[in-house]
Amino acid sequence: MALAVLLALTLGIGGGTADVAQTAPMPVPSTQQAVPRPAALTLARLLNSETMIIGPADAPDKAIRVMGEMVAQNADVQAMETRHPGITRAMGDAMMPIAVRSMRERLPELWRRQALVYGARFTDSELETLSVFYGSPTGRKILDTMQKAMGHKAMVAEAAASPDFRFGVQSVQKDKEAAAQIMVKALDDGDMMVLAMLQKTGLVDRIKAVGTETQANALAWYDEQTPWEEAETEKALAGVMARFGVSGE
Repeated sequence: MALAVLLALTLGIGGGTADVAQTAPMPVPSTQQAVPRPAALTLARLLNSETMIIGPADAPDKAIRVMGEMVAQNADVQAMETRHPGITRAMGDAMMPIAVRSMRERLPELWRRQALVYGARFTDSELETLSVFYGSPTGRKILDTMQKAMGHKAMVAEAAASPDFRFGVQSVQKDKEAAAQIMVKALDDGDMMVLAMLQKTGLVDRIKAVGTETQANALAWYDEQTPWEEAETEKALAGVMARFGVSGE
């Protein structure tokens, strides 16, 4: 099963409109890295915080449950689960701590990539305006509500229909649009006034317009690994297989 799917189901990652498929897991690139402007990096950290990307304390458990829903639709996984009840959950439990540790280590690289996108599209003054908004009570409410309301219906459907359990930006966007409808209902009159003021600057539409690129960045980042991750994941899964008496499946 694709570890990237297990990871990406944890959170409400940034929006997009194009269907950009994920590639096979790969190590983090070691090429020469561009340095983003400080104002862009500040915005990237706000919009891609650990809570938004990795999720709250219960996110790993939620991700494992969603993974179970997804793979339950696969005939091979169903057969293995029938022969070894509980093995799907055990695999998720074994992989998730490793995945979370990897994401925490790699989070600065995601910030760098997203900051380069923001820096190419906005002036420092515009970046500061956006950072002030997303750091305000209204901005934090929007991000927090979106993260909590984010479902996974479209992502799970596409992943379940995929031979390698993968999904693209378009499915993420569908789930984000559903979460946005819930989020809007949580805003009070004061929040709407603050949001209206930002909309008058044109920055709301412009930050949405970069969603395809930032979403593609996020999906690619989820599919990468730290140098130690693959070996630790294989070791953890081997332990699960041995515990359940699985051989050659």
